[in-house]
Formats: sequence, C-alpha cells, structure tokens
Amino acid sequence: MTHPLDLRRKAREYRRERNLTIDEIAERLAVSRTTVYYWVKDMPPRKRERTRGQQMAADANRARCKALREAAYEEGINLFEDLCEEPGFRDFVCMYIGEGTKKNRIAFPL
Repeated sequence: MTHPLDLRRKAREYRRERNLTIDEIAERLAVSRTTVYYWVKDMPPRKRERTRGQQMAADANRARCKALREAAYEEGINLFEDLCEEPGFRDFVCMYIGEGTKKNRIAFPL
C-alpha cells in the first residue's frame, strides 16, 4: 500500500521538530511502525535531557551499585584464602579455567 507523500513529510517533521519516537509517530499518523521506521531511519532521535531529579536518582543509584560491587569484591578477597583450601572450590576453578565458559569454549577467562 502506498501512502501519500504528505504523511512521510509529516513523519519526518514530527521526528525533527517534536523529537517523537517511532511508536508515537505511527500512532499519530495511523500507519505501521515499520513504515515510519523506513521514513525516518536516517534521522537519529535527539537525546532527551534528564531532569535534575532524574539525574540525582541516577547518580545515587550508580554510587549505591558501586558500593555494593566493591563490598562484594572485598568479601571475595577475604574469603579466597579459606576457599582455596577446599578441594571442591579448587577443582571447580581448575575445571573452569580448563574448559572455558559456555559462551566461548575456546577463550580462557584469565
């Protein structure tokens, strides 16, 4: 089905001036998402700016995750000596290094 050229022009205008998503444009023009995609695929969407509250929440979440990650690493370092003495752990590490990962059996994760 061929759509009027006016719809394509309007879709490109919505993308450029109003920074609408493909879904929003498709809904407003009553055409499929695929059609809108082909009309505007060469027009990358502008990044939407975060509000001050969103930025503060993102920063707090990033700091919280970093603290959790560092605590987990620290705990692993502290437990490593005890775990190395357990034959099961030692065997697991040797098998893991020897076999590779499920994702890539050729590369070794060292």
